[in-house]
Amino acid sequence: LKLRVPVTIGKDGNEVTYDTITLREPLAREIEEAGGSNIALIAIISAIPRKAAEQLHGRDYMEAVGHLNSFLTDSPETGES
Repeated sequence: LKLRVPVTIGKDGNEVTYDTITLREPLAREIEEAGGSNIALIAIISAIPRKAAEQLHGRDYMEAVGHLNSFLTDSPETGES
């Protein structure tokens, strides 16, 4: 996911900027570990620090949540029933 607004964490020459995050289907263990927190799940799945996930701008956050939800919901069946 290309972030509309990059996130930078750290200070004093130790800054790290994230301009993309990679999301995949979470494992059951990761869902449980996140404890219902989308921010925690984004951090776990994309392997970014939670502090970076907490600073995602609204549209980037909502897009990431949408991607995660797409993995966790049934897709409509196609073909004859």
